[in-house]
Amino acid sequence: MATVAELLRRFRFSGVPGAPASAGVPSNRLDQVHAELAGVLASLQGTVGTAEQVRAAAEQEAERKRSEGAAEAKAILADASSRAAAALNDAEGLVRSQAMAESAALVEQARAEADRIDKEASTRLAAVAVEIADRILGRLGPR
Repeated sequence: MATVAELLRRFRFSGVPGAPASAGVPSNRLDQVHAELAGVLASLQGTVGTAEQVRAAAEQEAERKRSEGAAEAKAILADASSRAAAALNDAEGLVRSQAMAESAALVEQARAEADRIDKEASTRLAAVAVEIADRILGRLGPR
């Protein structure tokens, strides 16, 4: 159905002011435009189909690349995780060996200190035993 504007356009003056011309209604130009463009639009249908194929192929390629990227990221993450675990184990071993070495050194120092104390105690004990014996003999001696 024609719009009001199209109806009014049909009754506009078709000539310049002046002598009267033959009365008439101009033809509908919209049908002529559609007829002129029908061939051009029909020839573009193949191009539209090709464009849709190219777009579909690009979407498939993009999805494939996304999948490959996700798989690669997962592999990198797994590798990094295993490397981190190995580094943690290495660090733990290093710390443990250092702690064992420090512990062994402390034990050796403690043994040396215990031997020194034992020798000093033996020396003092002998002196104290002599002194005690002297006091006991001095008291038990002649009265």
